[in-house]
Amino acid sequence: MSVNQWTKKWAESKGIRCRYYRETESTNSHAKDEFLRDSNVELSIYLADHQTQGRGRGENSWLDGGNGQCFLASLSYKPVAPPQPIITALIGLAVYKSLIEIWPKLKWSLKAPNDILLDGKKLAGILVETVQQGAEIRTIVGLGINITNAPEGIDQEHTSLAHEAKPEDVSENLWHQFIESLQWNLKIAIEDGQLNHLAASACDELKVALNKNPNLLDKVEKVQLDGSLDFPGKTLPWHKV
Repeated sequence: MSVNQWTKKWAESKGIRCRYYRETESTNSHAKDEFLRDSNVELSIYLADHQTQGRGRGENSWLDGGNGQCFLASLSYKPVAPPQPIITALIGLAVYKSLIEIWPKLKWSLKAPNDILLDGKKLAGILVETVQQGAEIRTIVGLGINITNAPEGIDQEHTSLAHEAKPEDVSENLWHQFIESLQWNLKIAIEDGQLNHLAASACDELKVALNKNPNLLDKVEKVQLDGSLDFPGKTLPWHKV
């Protein structure tokens, strides 16, 4: 059974609306297509064992090995107000915090604008999208995590949870704990992401998570309240790092 099926079981036990596909084009596309149907629901989850047209940031694609080797999900939230630009940083921090909570001995780090690294190699990618029609708004968090294998044939070095962790650390029980933590941390991120600035505590947490990336040439000196990153001699907006 794949982690996507484990997630479906968890969602059903919590009474959360969930759609699961063995194969589909993109879970984010499903979430966007059905956002009006989700309008009165706080959270809907879309899952797939394989995506034929998985998308990353910009024109990038998200590749998976198929057959449930990756966690492929879109979590569709109902915010009270439209998200602000800081939302991407907060979502990344939420995923990072959930991973480090469940697997604290592994070497996690955050890479702006939308990657989670494990031992300096890419493990997860995040795509945050907002859809709106009239007063109806949904914030959709697309998340891909390499679980049992990493995709081949791409330039960036990737890894998987199973490759870096002990076999007993990739269990249904621990996965349910991770999804529980992820849902809670994302809920907070969605709420905080409606503000026009980061909290000082979030800036500090982001700085720590970013500087754990062993591939950084220059350490982050400060995370500004708008999410911009101060490096020695320059400041970059979060989305341009």
